[in-house]
Parts: sequence; structure tokens; C-alpha cells
Amino acid sequence: VETAGWGTYFEETFDSDPGWAIDNGTFPSNGWAFGQPTGGENDGYGGPDPSAGYTGDTVYGVNLNGDAPSNTGTNELKLTTPTIDLSDATSAQLRFRRWLGVEYDNWDHARIRLSIDGGSTWQTVWENGSDTIDVSSRITRSCGK
Repeated sequence: VETAGWGTYFEETFDSDPGWAIDNGTFPSNGWAFGQPTGGENDGYGGPDPSAGYTGDTVYGVNLNGDAPSNTGTNELKLTTPTIDLSDATSAQLRFRRWLGVEYDNWDHARIRLSIDGGSTWQTVWENGSDTIDVSSRITRSCGK
């Protein structure tokens, strides 16, 4: 439920590459990238992958040609938005669309983290649990300032 006074501080449709920061660790060829997904998958999780985004053809995704890399070890594939100034907000909500095909958290980890100090520290506001996730969904989380 939205109440009076809600405003949008940041919105992205991905019509063009917004230039978010990408850190793919040691997986530069099949980590995060911006472009049109091909709808491919090979391992049976999350497939078939989408061939376009929710609002248009392009998305940020991990390996737009198929499955995410296996055995990333301790590497984290990171996609980071620019700083979003919420200094005038009394509260905030994160709303987004995503497609996520991962095995349960013993093998694969998907997390959403936020920082309120410019990236010095990060708080996990969502992560996958003990179930295999093969669905497209919308997640809304409220975040304290």
C-alpha cells in the first residue's frame, strides 16, 4: 500500500545502458553485462531464460547467453547502482522486477545489499533461501534510513 507523500527518487527502465558499476571477479566473459538476453539455458534451473526485459529488450543480467558461471568459489559477481540520495526521504522502498534461476543457498547465493554510508558498509536486505528459485517475481522491501 502506498501512502500520500511517496515520491520516486530513482527509476530505471534500461532503455539504454545506465552504466552501473560491474565487478565480475575472475569471470569477465560470463558475469554481469548489459544487453538483450538470448533466452538460453543449459542446466535446467530457471529456464527457459527470458529473451527480453520487463520494460523493453535490454537488461542487466549474468551471462546473457545462458546459465550463470558455475563454481565461482568465493567470488561475488557485483552490480552496483550509482549513489541514490535519499536524504530528504523519511522512509524508502525498493521495488524491482527480476528473473532469478538459482539452486538453493547451499550452492548459489543471490543477495540484495544496501549501504547508507557511501559503500563503506553493506546490509543484506534480501537473499535466496533453502529453495531452488525458478520464477520471475517482484520483491518489495522497506529500508530504514
